[in-house]
Amino acid sequence: MGFAAAILIALYVRDEYSYDRFFPGYRDVYLLSETKDVSDRRLLTERWDFSIPDLAAKLILRFPQIAIVARIMPADNPPHIRHGQVEADETGFLWLDPSFFQIMPLKSLAGDLQTALDTPDSVVLTRTAARKYFGRDKPLGELLEVNPAMGSDAAKVSTAFNTPHPMRVTAIIEDLPSNSYLKGEVFGSSLAAYSKFALYDLTADQGPFRQDAYTFIRLRPGTPVQQMQQELSVFATHNSETSTVYPPGFTVGLHLTPIGDLHLSPPGVRPMSPRGDSTLLAALVAIAALIITSASFNFVALMTARAAQRATETGVRKAAGALRSQLIIQFLGEAVIYVALAIVLAVALTGVLLPQVNSVLKQKIAFNYLGDPALLGALLVATIGLGSMAGAYPAFVLSAFRPAAVLKGTLVQGATGGIVRRALVALQFAMLIGLGITAATIWRQTLFSLNSQLRVGGSSILLIDDACAPSGRAFRERLATVPGVARAACANEAALFNGGMIVSAEVQGGAESAMVSGAVDYGALEFYGLRALAGRFFRSQLWRRWPPRRRGNGREPIYRR
Repeated sequence: MGFAAAILIALYVRDEYSYDRFFPGYRDVYLLSETKDVSDRRLLTERWDFSIPDLAAKLILRFPQIAIVARIMPADNPPHIRHGQVEADETGFLWLDPSFFQIMPLKSLAGDLQTALDTPDSVVLTRTAARKYFGRDKPLGELLEVNPAMGSDAAKVSTAFNTPHPMRVTAIIEDLPSNSYLKGEVFGSSLAAYSKFALYDLTADQGPFRQDAYTFIRLRPGTPVQQMQQELSVFATHNSETSTVYPPGFTVGLHLTPIGDLHLSPPGVRPMSPRGDSTLLAALVAIAALIITSASFNFVALMTARAAQRATETGVRKAAGALRSQLIIQFLGEAVIYVALAIVLAVALTGVLLPQVNSVLKQKIAFNYLGDPALLGALLVATIGLGSMAGAYPAFVLSAFRPAAVLKGTLVQGATGGIVRRALVALQFAMLIGLGITAATIWRQTLFSLNSQLRVGGSSILLIDDACAPSGRAFRERLATVPGVARAACANEAALFNGGMIVSAEVQGGAESAMVSGAVDYGALEFYGLRALAGRFFRSQLWRRWPPRRRGNGREPIYRR
């Protein structure tokens, strides 16, 4: 069981470290991220995973070291896709530049990925998406009806952004591995007149329609990355000073993150997909080591106790002519065989449990130990190493006993073996108690995060987009009167999703501190069961004089709410 737990942890940790290292040439691929700072220090530096779409064309002209540039724009609202009787709001829809599959050369089941997105009406599907909409794996040339569903504001620019359009399937790819930063099932061409890229081109100077893209570049082999980073920094400074996209005072930096290291690098604002945590992985490795160590201590203690009962056997065999080297090989071999049997059972148990683990983690971790030399080698090293450690006491201590002393019963065994066993048992239980306390603590914190911290039942809350604009306040007031509605309140996206603007604040004469700012209307804090430790929350009306009564000298007004 200890080996099985350690193998499962090792598979997960290795999977986390293998993100986006499955396609050829991944070492030359980088994500271009932005940092933004302002000169008046009202804002602090922010790092964003995305960048403005205009950068791609400028970079490919400015830097000959860049072989290919490609951008991704996820859909803000899931486009509505229909084919025949099958229709769905597709959450896995991404708008891609035609060159994207040259940066990430994925496996094609049908069609040519190098040219698949060259036409404006083209779309690429994964195997799962093809089966979902067409019921087969290779529906090349078939049409999908795609409604971008970009919202009422986009419709004011052009009705094309909220109108169904036929898109032709030009390629089918294998489902993306779970260990990839790219998450999607349907990929539309950025050349479409109704894509998010087209909306950006039409409204580049209008703040409400500002779009950002995730920009990937492939450097030419042998390009010095540090030198490239320095040149990008100089370019970014000049570009932010001359660009009309950024507000005055903004200083923008550009940074390259290797695609193979992206998953475990510190996330910027709005990452395209969730990042991993290297600290968590280190903790999991430590837990696996503790589990193996605890199980090993138990096994060594049992082997040592059993060996003490074999003194007579050892004496008889040595009297019959057995050599000490033969006894050492026998005792070590027995221990290795025990460990090998445990490894075999652990491998079988891992194969049974891994589908359930994948279901919980939403991963596609594979366990092909026969076709994985690194994993097979680790199992062999563990078998030989632990078996040698467990068989060391009987192999080197008992084999040194004199046959005559053993057979006469005059051999006095020291207390060393007992002391070792008691020490191992004490250490084993200490580790198990520590792991138990840690597991209980994490479990309670998880329950608190999922339930207690919410303060309100998440299933009873309805989130309505674009209902809290100044013109929509009447809607909120009317909604609060609907039977069954307990409360209605407004808050902007920054306050709800912890992605607000970072501001710096200071008490007069004190030091600056960073805070995340988000706007809420009256009633929003009470909606989530918050209570003020001091002062009061926002009120629905300003204080006003009501009525104009006087007191004292008759000139001091009394204010009422």
